[in-house]
Amino acid sequence: MPGRFAPFADPNQAPHVAHPIWSAEAGAPVLIARAEPITAAEASQSAYFAPDLPGAVHLLIDDRNRSHLLLSCGPIALQLLIEGADLLSGPVTLNFIIPGIAELGSAIDKLSTLRRILTYSPQIQPALRSWSTQTLRLRNALIALDGHAAGASYREIAAIIFGKERVTKDWPDPSLKDRVRRSLRRGQAYANGGYRVLII
Repeated sequence: MPGRFAPFADPNQAPHVAHPIWSAEAGAPVLIARAEPITAAEASQSAYFAPDLPGAVHLLIDDRNRSHLLLSCGPIALQLLIEGADLLSGPVTLNFIIPGIAELGSAIDKLSTLRRILTYSPQIQPALRSWSTQTLRLRNALIALDGHAAGASYREIAAIIFGKERVTKDWPDPSLKDRVRRSLRRGQAYANGGYRVLII
């Protein structure tokens, strides 16, 4: 039946735990593939029963009979958009589709992520990433947005972002308050739809 799913995200969990399936039409980054059915006699290393793939978390079949398969392990996740054969009917082969030369770099990144998921070992922990300028701005924007929603003052927000010691020393300097204001504006922009740039 079109629209069936097995299983879907728990709405009571936070997104990084529940791993929801995002709409490709809304700009979610997906790896596109076409599934071709295969008989048991033809089965080989290149044929898979999709729900048994390592890291398979959710499988959603939409009203156009497209399969949205979410794979995840540890801190990484990847969403596949698969057309063609029904993934629940038996083993299939997957042929990945790159929609144009402009998408080549993005597709290579997603294929690399797919390989990492399929070969993931919990004994090998990924190295912690250092903060980049972009991730620091995002972190500060979300802290400012949450603090503002909770009724915190600019000074209280600054103490969380920069530390109490620095705020005590530098608060008379208006530049620190200006940075909090900019972080809050950035957070509000994310909340008003700008977050979509983060999932593309």
